[in-house]
Amino acid sequence: MKSVHILVLVCIVYIAVSAALSYYINIKKYNNLLDFYVSRQEHMLDNIVTEFKALYDDETENPEILDNMFKDKNVYGFVYKENVVIYEMNMETTEKYQYSTTRELFNDYSLDSGSTIVDDAANIMLKDVGTEYLTKNIKNGKEIVSWKTVSKGGYSYVIGVTCLVKSILNMSDYYLYRNLTALSCLINYSIVILLCVYIVNIKKKMAV
Repeated sequence: MKSVHILVLVCIVYIAVSAALSYYINIKKYNNLLDFYVSRQEHMLDNIVTEFKALYDDETENPEILDNMFKDKNVYGFVYKENVVIYEMNMETTEKYQYSTTRELFNDYSLDSGSTIVDDAANIMLKDVGTEYLTKNIKNGKEIVSWKTVSKGGYSYVIGVTCLVKSILNMSDYYLYRNLTALSCLINYSIVILLCVYIVNIKKKMAV
């Protein structure tokens, strides 16, 4: 009987350690995956900025040309000129916000996200270059936004690339790994519960 108690105790310790280790590995995998994508996205942005600088001055405000520039890289992006929206995400969004101020754009995003993105974005984009996590729409969750400020034709342009965090995770095996880990923990918990039930039944039989 004592050996069974020891076995249960060992199982409980094993499950606790396994759960903690699995949680650590999941967090590590999540962070490494996003770090890798940030590096990739910033490299992609460098290429887009190079292409943008090569455009003729009258092409820098042509939404169709900018749309093709981002589509060729299979990314979503934006172009702002002196705090005015020139291109945003796709042609549909661009038609809605073209020549609006970035503050008007981010104010709408704030309404969608329930956050203070209008202030956050205004503050972070004071930097000439950067990568930040922003929530533009509560349904979509966080986005990784990378941008650079460039001068062209006597004007200052903010060129950026953005991607949803959940899209990055969907493109990887992260969710599969997390679900398999959760299933493994569930099986281990079930084993302990069955052992506990087994011990209780044995005690009842011995008490009779």
